[in-house]
Amino acid sequence: MSYLFRRILLLRSPSSVFSHGFSESPLKFLRFLSTSSEIVSSPKSASLASNAVQLENNRKAVIELLANHGFSQSQISDIARRRPQILSANPEKSLLPKLLFLQSKGLSSPEIVKSVCAVPCVLTGSLNKRIIHNFDYIQAVLGSEEKTLAAIKQFAGILARDL
Repeated sequence: MSYLFRRILLLRSPSSVFSHGFSESPLKFLRFLSTSSEIVSSPKSASLASNAVQLENNRKAVIELLANHGFSQSQISDIARRRPQILSANPEKSLLPKLLFLQSKGLSSPEIVKSVCAVPCVLTGSLNKRIIHNFDYIQAVLGSEEKTLAAIKQFAGILARDL
């Protein structure tokens, strides 16, 4: 059974599935799913199905973005396990600007990967209100961009905290 159908069934009331008398035979149940239009017969269930497809497409786009920026599949899995909300973030509007900001300040792709893997919440904070603010604050305290980058490499979590 596909992931989408399982998600839809979890969102639906279990009583509607068992009211068709399929509790005793999984094969009858699968046949019903493949031929029934009931899954998307109401606007509510159609909306749920559409949301599930959109979430899946977004998840794939996030994974592709991270992979294109040097993250391995195991690193992406670890990040998603520790911060699942990253998979529902908008890759173009939320994640990409954060990665590009870190790159523009002089962090290499492997350094960004190492930092994000160590502290995935760096990608969940606001770029303008937290990451840029913290970077500027640390730079003002330490006096140079080089020292700021060295501090971030040692502890990337400094970008994710309220300073």
